[in-house]
Amino acid sequence: MFFSGNWEGEYTYEENYFQDRRDICVAFSMAMEVKDGLVKGHCIDDEKGGGAANPAIIEGFIEGNFISFLKRYDHFWYTENNQVNHVPSVPSHEVHYSGFFEEDLFVGKWEITQQYIDGDGYSHELAFFGTWTMKKA
Repeated sequence: MFFSGNWEGEYTYEENYFQDRRDICVAFSMAMEVKDGLVKGHCIDDEKGGGAANPAIIEGFIEGNFISFLKRYDHFWYTENNQVNHVPSVPSHEVHYSGFFEEDLFVGKWEITQQYIDGDGYSHELAFFGTWTMKKA
């Protein structure tokens, strides 16, 4: 199937993301296999993406020219003041990607939502967004 194989792309952070990550464009490479509409594979972000040591796992689906997948890293990490902080004991956040295949490339949006409990015991949810593109390598 055409969608199976190696892909090259990039993602950007939107204005609601942390100040030190805005205006950064991060390249990535993805190897994905598509079978019966299901997408599986792995993704490696450029070092500007933060520094995940191992490839992220990709799982999702393609229906027509629409793609939706989750990207999961092997553990939680974040950047603060342009420094990467790894927290191996905490599971990774999930990044939800969705988009459409048009004119030889995928174009779409990504989203991270995280819930946390503050010091007073109240639950909060954060949502971060960005854009992405990807073309066959």
